[in-house]
Amino acid sequence: MSGELSESELLELAGEERVEDVRTLVLRELGVVEVGPFFARFSALEVLSLSNNAVQSLSGCAALVHLSVLNINFNRVTSLDPLSHCVALRQLFASHNKI
Repeated sequence: MSGELSESELLELAGEERVEDVRTLVLRELGVVEVGPFFARFSALEVLSLSNNAVQSLSGCAALVHLSVLNINFNRVTSLDPLSHCVALRQLFASHNKI
């Protein structure tokens, strides 16, 4: 993940002590550029909000098999292909991207 948030900062934002316990992450307007392999550690993640960032790549989403809600409104995403592995995805908000 770019935007350079550390694991401890993400845990604080999520209100959890362990990565395995994070179910929801709200990372709006934090300068996130990609959802890379770093996010695979958040294996229980169900809701991810990344609106109003500069996200270009969703490659790390492929590992998020429990992800059911993803908000990537107002980013720079060019492909939704990595989401094909997100079998639990039920809601996708992806307006104002380069798709």
